[in-house]
Amino acid sequence: MTDKTKVTVTADELRQMIIDAKDYEMMEVDMTKEWGCVVYLRSMTARNRDKFTGEVYKDNKINWDNMHARLVAMCMTDAEGSIIFREKDIKQLGKKDSGPVVKLFDIAQKMNGLGLTEDTIKETAKNLETTE
Repeated sequence: MTDKTKVTVTADELRQMIIDAKDYEMMEVDMTKEWGCVVYLRSMTARNRDKFTGEVYKDNKINWDNMHARLVAMCMTDAEGSIIFREKDIKQLGKKDSGPVVKLFDIAQKMNGLGLTEDTIKETAKNLETTE
Protein backbone atom coordinates (compact mmCIF):
# COMPACT_ATOMS: atom_id res chain seq x y z
CA MET A 1 0.00 0.00 0.00
CA THR A 2 1.40 3.39 -0.96
CA ASP A 3 1.03 6.45 1.16
CA LYS A 4 -0.76 9.09 -0.90
CA THR A 5 -0.42 12.43 0.77
CA LYS A 6 -3.10 14.82 -0.31
CA VAL A 7 -1.82 18.32 -0.93
CA THR A 8 -4.41 20.97 -0.40
CA VAL A 9 -4.10 24.22 -2.28
CA THR A 10 -6.31 27.25 -2.24
CA ALA A 11 -8.44 28.21 -5.21
CA ASP A 12 -6.08 31.10 -5.96
CA GLU A 13 -3.03 28.82 -5.86
CA LEU A 14 -4.73 26.27 -8.11
CA ARG A 15 -5.77 28.97 -10.58
CA GLN A 16 -2.20 30.28 -10.69
CA MET A 17 -0.77 26.77 -11.14
CA ILE A 18 -3.02 26.22 -14.14
CA ILE A 19 -2.27 29.64 -15.65
CA ASP A 20 1.50 29.15 -15.20
CA ALA A 21 1.58 25.59 -16.58
CA LYS A 22 3.50 25.17 -19.84
CA ASP A 23 0.93 22.78 -21.23
CA TYR A 24 1.33 23.09 -24.97
CA GLU A 25 2.86 20.40 -27.13
CA MET A 26 5.74 21.34 -29.41
CA MET A 27 7.30 19.34 -32.21
CA GLU A 28 10.40 19.82 -34.34
CA VAL A 29 9.81 19.09 -38.02
CA ASP A 30 12.71 18.64 -40.44
CA MET A 31 11.89 20.69 -43.52
CA THR A 32 15.48 20.91 -44.82
CA LYS A 33 14.57 19.07 -48.03
CA GLU A 34 11.67 21.42 -48.73
CA TRP A 35 12.74 24.76 -47.24
CA GLY A 36 16.32 24.29 -46.05
CA CYS A 37 15.49 24.53 -42.35
CA VAL A 38 13.95 22.88 -39.33
CA VAL A 39 10.62 24.31 -38.18
CA TYR A 40 8.59 23.90 -35.03
CA LEU A 41 4.89 23.35 -34.62
CA ARG A 42 3.04 23.80 -31.37
CA SER A 43 -0.46 23.11 -30.24
CA MET A 44 -2.83 26.06 -30.42
CA THR A 45 -4.16 27.97 -27.49
CA ALA A 46 -7.86 27.48 -26.80
CA ARG A 47 -8.48 30.99 -28.11
CA ASN A 48 -6.62 30.34 -31.38
CA ARG A 49 -8.40 27.04 -31.86
CA ASP A 50 -11.75 28.81 -31.51
CA LYS A 51 -10.55 31.49 -33.94
CA PHE A 52 -9.44 28.90 -36.48
CA THR A 53 -12.67 26.93 -36.17
CA GLY A 54 -14.68 30.13 -36.56
CA GLU A 55 -12.75 31.07 -39.69
CA VAL A 56 -13.06 27.62 -41.24
CA TYR A 57 -16.75 27.09 -40.48
CA LYS A 58 -18.37 30.41 -41.38
CA ASP A 59 -22.07 30.96 -41.87
CA ASN A 60 -22.69 27.19 -41.74
CA LYS A 61 -20.31 26.70 -44.65
CA ILE A 62 -16.73 25.57 -44.87
CA ASN A 63 -14.37 28.39 -45.78
CA TRP A 64 -11.75 26.60 -47.88
CA ASP A 65 -9.81 29.79 -48.59
CA ASN A 66 -6.22 29.23 -47.44
CA MET A 67 -7.30 26.76 -44.74
CA HIS A 68 -4.01 24.84 -44.83
CA ALA A 69 -1.81 27.94 -44.68
CA ARG A 70 -3.99 29.43 -41.92
CA LEU A 71 -3.56 26.44 -39.59
CA VAL A 72 0.17 26.15 -40.29
CA ALA A 73 0.66 29.87 -39.62
CA MET A 74 -1.21 29.59 -36.32
CA CYS A 75 1.00 26.69 -35.19
CA MET A 76 4.49 27.38 -36.58
CA THR A 77 6.97 28.76 -34.04
CA ASP A 78 10.61 29.46 -33.43
CA ALA A 79 12.59 27.13 -31.17
CA GLU A 80 11.32 28.98 -28.08
CA GLY A 81 7.65 28.55 -29.01
CA SER A 82 6.86 32.05 -30.28
CA ILE A 83 4.52 32.13 -33.28
CA ILE A 84 6.47 33.37 -36.31
CA PHE A 85 3.72 34.16 -38.81
CA ARG A 86 1.20 36.96 -38.48
CA GLU A 87 -2.26 37.28 -40.01
CA LYS A 88 -0.78 39.33 -42.86
CA ASP A 89 1.61 36.46 -43.74
CA ILE A 90 -1.07 33.82 -44.32
CA LYS A 91 -1.70 34.87 -47.91
CA GLN A 92 2.03 34.59 -48.72
CA LEU A 93 2.28 31.20 -47.00
CA GLY A 94 -0.67 30.07 -49.11
CA LYS A 95 1.39 30.79 -52.23
CA LYS A 96 4.04 28.24 -51.23
CA ASP A 97 4.13 24.77 -52.79
CA SER A 98 1.25 22.74 -51.38
CA GLY A 99 3.38 19.68 -50.51
CA PRO A 100 5.28 21.18 -47.55
CA VAL A 101 2.26 23.17 -46.36
CA VAL A 102 0.03 20.09 -46.40
CA LYS A 103 2.74 18.07 -44.62
CA LEU A 104 2.79 20.64 -41.79
CA PHE A 105 -1.01 20.99 -41.84
CA ASP A 106 -1.42 17.25 -41.30
CA ILE A 107 0.90 17.35 -38.29
CA ALA A 108 -0.71 20.50 -36.86
CA GLN A 109 -4.26 19.22 -37.17
CA LYS A 110 -3.31 15.97 -35.41
CA MET A 111 -1.53 17.91 -32.63
CA ASN A 112 -4.67 19.95 -32.10
CA GLY A 113 -7.18 17.10 -32.36
CA LEU A 114 -8.89 18.72 -35.31
CA GLY A 115 -9.27 15.62 -37.46
CA LEU A 116 -9.48 17.73 -40.60
CA THR A 117 -9.14 15.04 -43.21
CA GLU A 118 -10.70 15.42 -46.62
CA ASP A 119 -13.39 12.92 -45.57
CA THR A 120 -14.25 14.63 -42.27
CA ILE A 121 -14.42 18.02 -43.96
CA LYS A 122 -16.76 16.67 -46.64
CA GLU A 123 -18.87 14.94 -43.98
CA THR A 124 -19.10 18.16 -41.99
CA ALA A 125 -20.08 20.07 -45.13
CA LYS A 126 -22.75 17.47 -45.91
CA ASN A 127 -24.11 17.68 -42.36
CA LEU A 128 -24.21 21.47 -42.53
CA GLU A 129 -26.17 21.30 -45.78
CA THR A 130 -28.77 18.95 -44.30
CA THR A 131 -29.35 21.21 -41.28
CA GLU A 132 -30.15 24.28 -43.36
